Amino acid sequence: MRTEPLNSWSDFAGKISAVENEFGYHNAAGKQQKNRILFRGQSDANWELETTLERYSRKEWSVESYVKLLQRLKPQVESFSNQLWTFPRSNNWAEEKRLPCHELWVYLRHCGFPSPLLDWTLSPYVALFFAFENIIEADEVAIYAYIDAPLGTKSYWAKDPHIQPVGVHEKTHPRHFLQQSFYTICIKSEPNSHIFTRHGDVFRDTASNSKRQDALIKITIPQDNRKSVLQELDNMNINSFSLFQSEEALMKTLAFREIDLISNPLSNPLPELGSSE
Repeated sequence: MRTEPLNSWSDFAGKISAVENEFGYHNAAGKQQKNRILFRGQSDANWELETTLERYSRKEWSVESYVKLLQRLKPQVESFSNQLWTFPRSNNWAEEKRLPCHELWVYLRHCGFPSPLLDWTLSPYVALFFAFENIIEADEVAIYAYIDAPLGTKSYWAKDPHIQPVGVHEKTHPRHFLQQSFYTICIKSEPNSHIFTRHGDVFRDTASNSKRQDALIKITIPQDNRKSVLQELDNMNINSFSLFQSEEALMKTLAFREIDLISNPLSNPLPELGSSE
């Protein structure tokens, strides 16, 4: 992992451009192919990259045990969501590179159920919003940029922890599409099972190898930039309501506009995103 500290969020656009220039493409058969860059925002730069399942449960979970849990939940979730989900009969998910009924995994993740999916977004500005959304006692926020295969290929020993991207294009929770979401899981293979492990183990092991696979860039920005960041993102229609579309999210957006910005306006606004000032 490489850390890129910024003194001001006005340097963010330039930093993202630099990341895209470095990792945005790879050569394959003499042609340039576009790489997928995933972004994630965290309110405290000191936090580890943890899934909600890791934070909720200290138990060791396998893919198989988590699938059995979802199968038990399925009738209850279907009853209240008016949606139906189907689990495949085959258990060869590892060979198919596809989690069983992964659209249900995503649905539950967006509804707050503990999940082994680490959520990312294809938008650096959505990640920027999530980094600054909440007021906490922290000096800096972090926005991560992750590229799983900078050169277009990836290799690993199955027994070692490794990260697999999980994309979903089927019908699932609307927030998945509003937030331009993508996901990763980190697993290692054991006899007759696949165990969820921590993403940080992979990033630490590949720190000197990040040009080839699992490249991770950590961009830090001072927390005191929060109000100016959220104001500029709101001008871009990136706010709680646009990303969650619930009554609670609308109230949170209105509170920011009517209380934070009107009752407590910025006394010394920072330059707008991309400004050379």
